[in-house]
Amino acid sequence: MKTTNYRNGNCRCRTYLKQYGYGWEVGFLYGTTPIFVGNFIHRWEATCWYTMMNRELRTFTRKYKVARTCPQKWYTHFLRSHLYKKYYDFLDKAFRQYTRAYDRAVAKDLKTYRKLSRCWYPTEKTLFLKAA
Repeated sequence: MKTTNYRNGNCRCRTYLKQYGYGWEVGFLYGTTPIFVGNFIHRWEATCWYTMMNRELRTFTRKYKVARTCPQKWYTHFLRSHLYKKYYDFLDKAFRQYTRAYDRAVAKDLKTYRKLSRCWYPTEKTLFLKAA
């Protein structure tokens, strides 16, 4: 389990990366309130998002400075929205990579199938039936 601690005024914040079941969980706690929780299947994706999330938190707090009189509930909502926006941008990039890889694999297998099917007789081809 990895953790990084932050402090915002009197409130202590914490990011974490831990194994959860067969996957990985990345989260951000503002005091004791969970602000963000993300689940991943692969460790490398979770680690990549964890480092990206910590970087985003540092840039967010530098970019959007607030006064002591700022309502904490509004600030945590703003921070939550920002983190989830970045999280879904990260997932879009990851899914694009997977889609590209699977499209290539299907195209390659289809090419091989067409090459092999030239040698088959029509009586040799069988259908994939639902009933056994």
